[in-house]
Amino acid sequence: MLHDISLRIASGEHIAILGPNGCGKSTLIKTMTCECYPIAGEGVRARIFGRERWDVFELRKRLGVVAAEFPSERTLHTLGRDAVITGFFSSSTIWPELHVTEAMRERAAAVLDHLGIERAHVVGASMGGMIAQVFAVRFAERTRSLAVIFSSNNRPFLPPPAPRALLAVLKGPPPGSPLNVIIDNVVRVTKITGSPRYRAPEEQVRAEAIEGYERSYYPWGVARHFSAIMASGSLLGYNRRTVAPTVVIHGRADKLMPPSGGRAVARAINGARLVLFDGMGHDLPQQLWGRLISVLTSNFAEAS
Repeated sequence: MLHDISLRIASGEHIAILGPNGCGKSTLIKTMTCECYPIAGEGVRARIFGRERWDVFELRKRLGVVAAEFPSERTLHTLGRDAVITGFFSSSTIWPELHVTEAMRERAAAVLDHLGIERAHVVGASMGGMIAQVFAVRFAERTRSLAVIFSSNNRPFLPPPAPRALLAVLKGPPPGSPLNVIIDNVVRVTKITGSPRYRAPEEQVRAEAIEGYERSYYPWGVARHFSAIMASGSLLGYNRRTVAPTVVIHGRADKLMPPSGGRAVARAINGARLVLFDGMGHDLPQQLWGRLISVLTSNFAEAS
């Protein structure tokens, strides 16, 4: 329990919060970044920069936070470059509602320079796969290999998503809906867009949905996500200039991003290898992690 906490950090100051395990260090940091909120106690308030209510992404642009738990929040498909870009937002990944600019990508490359990482294996999934395709050409000298997972190059006349899958993603609960309605919708969408052969237990889907909600619920992000995809146009020109060893991974059962998208990328990139998984939808089921990692490391080895 935190009681009577007042922390003032002046511009340019760096603060280390120390204490034994369980004393509340992480809770205090998460309160500062609006990842959790005080709910017990009469008159409890958390004021950050003098305000009690924030758009969390606006707030996190003003904070720089480093915590030991951050590495454990990275997922299988988090890119090294993307991990650097998340520093602009103090998030664990590049969520759909985050607007990543070319300047951010260039500054991410500058960070890799600073860390002495001359070249990296670039892996991207879904819209991240589109970003990876662009990065592999714009920063060809930094790209050791390229992996594109359940994505597309937006070439004209490709088959569209299945209407039921697309509507499931686009037509969510209205803003202000209660938590149980939002979580039920995540379960519903996962059943439609996920891997039919490798269903995650519903309890796991619900737990992950609640975690995502508590981090930041931003229903407008879905529309912005799809707007960014549509506005990017065809990536065919980038594909034809790609020189890094490339593997394209896609699920045969993907209703949201049909396998034709992955096939289009593989055909357009000289020497690209296409790997299709039966029963895999628009997710990365844990049952396939071993095989997915094997495909990726094989492509890494080819680059070496």
